[in-house]
Amino acid sequence: MSGDPLPVLTDNPYFNQVGLVLYDYFTFFKTSVNNEFRQYEIWQVMLITVALTLMSEAILNFLIQDESLLVRFKKALFKTVRVTPIIGAMIKEKVDKTKAEMANDGPWVLPEGHRYQTKLPERGLSDKEVMGVLDKYNSLNDVSWQKGRCSGTIYCAEEDKNELLSEVYKNYCWTNPLHVDCFKDVRKMEAEVVAMCGEMFHHPGTASGSVTSGGTCDFTKKFYVDWITKLF
Repeated sequence: MSGDPLPVLTDNPYFNQVGLVLYDYFTFFKTSVNNEFRQYEIWQVMLITVALTLMSEAILNFLIQDESLLVRFKKALFKTVRVTPIIGAMIKEKVDKTKAEMANDGPWVLPEGHRYQTKLPERGLSDKEVMGVLDKYNSLNDVSWQKGRCSGTIYCAEEDKNELLSEVYKNYCWTNPLHVDCFKDVRKMEAEVVAMCGEMFHHPGTASGSVTSGGTCDFTKKFYVDWITKLF
């Protein structure tokens, strides 16, 4: 230990004694480091310092993330297993099989009597003509999704609820939730929906959120949120 005295910091002898002990340990550590690096050149010490700094930063970035260490370990393990010869070959076989099945299905061909409208009409259509075009489009559908047999595509309610939804949409189709200063009613609706969802999941009171137009939009938003979070 160092014998250098530590100036008196306070009138309390206990704190002075603690300070002396800490000072001695610091001096011992400093002397040990200096002796250890005495054999190295200055440029070598600089390189070691830079390497240790980068290594420490990498360890901190690995430990301090939004996802827990267990979740990231599972992802890394799954990623490693996927590239092993046996598992990797099995996954590749399944993917190739799916690609082949999709290729064999071929492109969707319009039924006879239908064609693609690739140009704007020379004249505008009347309301009746527009509805006639929509009816012709509707005739292409051959799956009865209304019976609820198309999982993950669309879900329908009772007829009276559909009429209510149509009426609500008619009243709010000309709104833009991005401009909350103009559409304060939509802003209030969004805040209430987020609050209701948060209450069901017992949020701590500081939770926030936004309303999107559907599942695909949710996935896209989640991707960009994660991406921006990693950048900053």
